[in-house]
Amino acid sequence: TVTIQVRAEPGWLHIDICDDGIGFDPAAPVRVNGIRNMKARVEQSLAGSFALVTAPGQGTRISIVVPLDNPVGTKETSNGSAK
Repeated sequence: TVTIQVRAEPGWLHIDICDDGIGFDPAAPVRVNGIRNMKARVEQSLAGSFALVTAPGQGTRISIVVPLDNPVGTKETSNGSAK
């Protein structure tokens, strides 16, 4: 079973994706980049946070939080202007 929860609060969008699958060891070497790419996109492109919680036999949870006031593709400068 997979559940996806999306909620907005002033200035933030929260996304939680959970499953009750077999989970995995997040420290184990991987040959694919799916989760690594999701984390990079959330943190670098959207200025958000990405958290992964999983373990063998425990399912998986991904939590993403992104700001709603920072348009995609812009970085805010120290004076508050976008570049």
